[in-house]
Amino acid sequence: MQSVYLEGEAYHEPIRLLTFVEAPLDKVSKALEKSIATPFIINEWIRPVIIDKEAKKVYAYQYGEFHVIKEL
Repeated sequence: MQSVYLEGEAYHEPIRLLTFVEAPLDKVSKALEKSIATPFIINEWIRPVIIDKEAKKVYAYQYGEFHVIKEL
């Protein structure tokens, strides 16, 4: 388990941020190209779920890319 340590003692439990974004996947992907959040997404500190109503799909970021997790 990851944690932050001070003098050998854990003082911070890791917390992940689950986000929901309603937007087309291509727009989200383009925005992430220049975002400071990208390393946090890659390292799974931020877990985005994209609701793309135009494509009628819901995506989650897993294993380095967005995957369809549900059809709307």
